Amino acid sequence: FAYIHASHLIEHIPHELRLDHQLLQISSPDAPTYRARYDRVAACLDGFFAFFAECWRVLQPGGTIWCNVPYGLSWAALRDPTHTRLIVPDTIAYLINAAGTTFDYQLPFRFSLIGEIGFIPYPEYNGMPVEELVERANHFFNIIYSFSWTLRKEPLYDT
Repeated sequence: FAYIHASHLIEHIPHELRLDHQLLQISSPDAPTYRARYDRVAACLDGFFAFFAECWRVLQPGGTIWCNVPYGLSWAALRDPTHTRLIVPDTIAYLINAAGTTFDYQLPFRFSLIGEIGFIPYPEYNGMPVEELVERANHFFNIIYSFSWTLRKEPLYDT
């Protein structure tokens, strides 16, 4: 796939998943290397990371995934009993997993963030500069309703 659209989905992913390895048919030049690592790591991942590992697997090189979720410190995130996780902008750092950083979980995928994170504030905060909006949202509740970001698939290993 060239593009994945994940709007108000990620916050519903369960923490524990069961993977069907027969469905994981990989056909690419780096398939044996990637498949061995995927088998070893993906089955043990939290559902959040397993979801992004699967997105990485099915995206073509340079493919993108656009994500939109309710802001973790809002009623939009808390009121729905089917939400399994709270997501805030700093959560994205775990998906980029830069080697040697606090967020490096040695995951079986690599993404880069494309562009800026987009914020949809609650109506009374419309027009507020992004820096102020984010600063308030870090200290107060119900400032931002939801936010979105785009990730690009990167090669798993530097060549």
